[in-house]
Amino acid sequence: MNALRDQLRTAQKSHDDRRHELDLHAHEIEDLRHALTDRENDLERAEASKIRVTQEKYEFVRTVHELEADLLRVRKDAERFGNDLKALRRERDKLEEKKKVEEERARKAESGQNQLKTTLKLLKEELEGEKGKSRKALEGWKSHVCVAGYVLRAIGSTTVLTHGSRDDGQAVALKNQHKQECKGLIIQIKYLKAKYTRESTMRSDLGFQKHYLLVLLSKFESS
Repeated sequence: MNALRDQLRTAQKSHDDRRHELDLHAHEIEDLRHALTDRENDLERAEASKIRVTQEKYEFVRTVHELEADLLRVRKDAERFGNDLKALRRERDKLEEKKKVEEERARKAESGQNQLKTTLKLLKEELEGEKGKSRKALEGWKSHVCVAGYVLRAIGSTTVLTHGSRDDGQAVALKNQHKQECKGLIIQIKYLKAKYTRESTMRSDLGFQKHYLLVLLSKFESS
């Protein structure tokens, strides 16, 4: 029995040692299981991070492509705006040149109108002078006492001189000349008046056109 007890004690000790070793191995296995779980979690996190990085990379590439497309569109818009601006500048230069031409025409028209006014004034003065001369001639003709005629008798011949008829012919010729001069002056005055009216209308039209061009130019400058 002592021998069996020693064997039992030895077996129990061996069993306890084995159990202790088994517990140690179980703890190691448990630690390894926890480490494996942590490694799997780290791997999952790394995979998720890789997927997220891939998605971010894809988003970054897509954003870069969108920015490049926007940049290309902006460049095209800038080129189009530049061309439109050049066209507007050319149009503005044309309008300014046209404005200068219209102003020059307006100055010439104004100068022509002033010249026409001066000419019309001179013609009116000349007409008044002619009227004065005509009145003086008519007054002189009315105050002139014509001799109805006298008879000069000579021996063997009879000569009749009619001075009154000669004076009447001169007065009629003077009146006809005066009428022709008045008609010519009236025709010239009508012509100058029509020319002055045409120049005034043209000047008024040029004024409206100048105002329209200024409004158009101000719109171009504001835009």
